[in-house]
Amino acid sequence: MKKVLNTLLRHWIFFSFIAVIVFLVAFYLLGFRVGPGPSVVQVGTVILVDVPERTEIYVDSTRQTVIGGGSGRISITPGTHTLLASVQGYFPWNELVTVGSGETITIRPFFSPTEISGERLIEEDIPVAKKAIAAVTLPSQTEPLLMKEGCVAVYVLQNRVVAENVEGCEPLPYLCVEGTCAPTVVFPPADRLRAVTVFPGRDDALLISSGSLVHVLELDPRTPRFFAPLYDRGEAPKAIPWTEDSILVEDGEMVLELFIS
Repeated sequence: MKKVLNTLLRHWIFFSFIAVIVFLVAFYLLGFRVGPGPSVVQVGTVILVDVPERTEIYVDSTRQTVIGGGSGRISITPGTHTLLASVQGYFPWNELVTVGSGETITIRPFFSPTEISGERLIEEDIPVAKKAIAAVTLPSQTEPLLMKEGCVAVYVLQNRVVAENVEGCEPLPYLCVEGTCAPTVVFPPADRLRAVTVFPGRDDALLISSGSLVHVLELDPRTPRFFAPLYDRGEAPKAIPWTEDSILVEDGEMVLELFIS
């Protein structure tokens, strides 16, 4: 025992250095970081699902990782950050993400192809398609679109798209200011709205027809915000969801089925 103590005393600087290294490695592996103040914070985790192969992930404009496809996770310090996902052949997706200390959240990024393929409907299918398109009217306060698992009501008021939290649900923070929640204008178009629907396969994005454009727009109105054009070759197109992977666009006498994934 005396020999061990003598060894420790003679090499105390070396052993102290090893102990500090072990402590720092454990500190990092357990998810703790030095935060502002300075203070000690525990990182949160963002799990990204349904992403294409070779998706580059950026946090606050800094490249964080590349996801091989399917799903991936990143560690992120507590707070609100800009998250961006970029992959060849798709419009970049970006969003403000708020993560608490030690919290794990799951996000499904939105990937819209930069080149939309489609086909004109044959003559015998056009009447059915036009009838379906004509049946879709702008949502109103009395008959709104229900999104985010029924917790957000979306409607058109004075040619503006408005969203508000539904009573009985946990309020979405981006529809509240300093704890006060109220109807929020999420899209004030420059042209007349012809159709506002839920984008196929999502409950956090809108399919909007206004002016000469059909586009997809993320519900969250904060910047940065995901936006992608889907059709911009007509004068007054109107689009509705058709299948999980396609939309119908009526443009004059022509009706197209556009494939969106």
